[in-house]
Amino acid sequence: MTVKTDRNDAQGLAQIVRTGWFKAVHLKSVAGQRLRTLTAARKAAVRAVTASEQVIRGLLRPLGLKIGAVTRVPADSLPFTTYGVSPQRDGILLGFSASTAVADATNLFIRYEGTMSGQDSNHALTAGVRITW
Repeated sequence: MTVKTDRNDAQGLAQIVRTGWFKAVHLKSVAGQRLRTLTAARKAAVRAVTASEQVIRGLLRPLGLKIGAVTRVPADSLPFTTYGVSPQRDGILLGFSASTAVADATNLFIRYEGTMSGQDSNHALTAGVRITW
């Protein structure tokens, strides 16, 4: 039985390379990995916004309130500020809020905050009715 050491592993790998018994694999670039991560984060955010809109519509329908089309403002026209601690490496901190007037002095609002890193994720969704007088 052979003893498993780093030296023996290195010799074995060198022998495989010399004989051509290996298959070359493609490694993704760091830029490609970042793009994929951002694309996945955007997809998750769009799903969360759509799901939140549907929840609000579902909650208000029995009350006889109907919300029209939701206008989404491009993100580049909104101020973007992060608060609190930084997310872990290879993680994302995501948040959004939306508000719409349903009557004079009455607004519906929703806010989502989430952190995603590896297999860990935390989500907070707040929704409500704001009445001013």
